Amino acid sequence: MPTISPDGNKLFVIWRDSYPIVDTCYGYWNNIYVLHRLEDGTWTPPKNLGENVNVGLGIGDFCISPDLKEIYICHYTYLSGDKLFWSFREDTLCDTCWVLEEPFSEEILEYDGTLFGVSISGDGLRLYPYHFAGYFINLQRDSIGGEWYRIYDDSDYPSPGPYSGMTFTADMTECFYNPYDPHDIHYSRKIGSEWTEGIPLGNPPNTPDLSEWFGVSISPNGNELYYFTLARGLYFDITPI
Repeated sequence: MPTISPDGNKLFVIWRDSYPIVDTCYGYWNNIYVLHRLEDGTWTPPKNLGENVNVGLGIGDFCISPDLKEIYICHYTYLSGDKLFWSFREDTLCDTCWVLEEPFSEEILEYDGTLFGVSISGDGLRLYPYHFAGYFINLQRDSIGGEWYRIYDDSDYPSPGPYSGMTFTADMTECFYNPYDPHDIHYSRKIGSEWTEGIPLGNPPNTPDLSEWFGVSISPNGNELYYFTLARGLYFDITPI
């Protein structure tokens, strides 16, 4: 899913070579790129994150920790389907300084099937890999950079699923997500320990003739939402609102 940095000046996206190429949309085999916002509000052309992240396997989805030091990637392989990998960098000013990615512990996931995507919470302490049925695996850690462990409490996010992506505000009180049906962005708010029933955001950003169905990301200030629109079944377009 698209991921916006805490300062709002870096946007991480997947470009897919199987869709029509537009001005700043290029790449090979679902590589991950970063765009930088300029002072006039426009974006630079996308820059590839490098071979330690884009290792030649198909990328289904990814997410980046709020400190921009960790990246979690669902890679596609013909033999095993999508598996979760992760990489790390110390210098967040260097777009390509990622260490060679490693497989995420499947013992922690406790799931041996095909993963479809992954989301991270606004505070960086919860990780949500999800499989093709659209249901999430709930992981937690006690501090940024700490060890992940599996929990079984699904009150961290709205229910029921399945979803194809979700994003949280930093205080974890608001969630924007993509239900599989209908293919529109929905919104839910956490009051106490309960999430309100999800409601579609309306038009805009949802449209009657396009599907906003794969990936959504809220900016830290809560003023911008980045999402993919499936236009005519051909390509994904990133639209800030």
